[in-house]
Amino acid sequence: DQPRSRGLGDVYKRQASCTPKTAEVVETATSTTYPTAEISQGKGLYDAKCSKCHKLKVVDNFTTEQWSKILPDMAGKAKLPDNETALIQEFITWELNN
Repeated sequence: DQPRSRGLGDVYKRQASCTPKTAEVVETATSTTYPTAEISQGKGLYDAKCSKCHKLKVVDNFTTEQWSKILPDMAGKAKLPDNETALIQEFITWELNN
């Protein structure tokens, strides 16, 4: 038996079958509207600044008292300016009360 010569069709079929399969990923973003620009800015800062060092904490997993210790400690470690810390605090307070 001699090896069968492959035509162009066989090459294309082989390449097509080796193409990685990809699944379409559809994400739906849920957008929260915050009552003030400051709370919205605080949320943005919380997401951007806090996630640089660790996974974001779920705000509701901690009490107001716990956050009163967590936020100053983390803000100090991250060297956040007071105005950014205040905006994050506004977001956290709003989140805990809503």
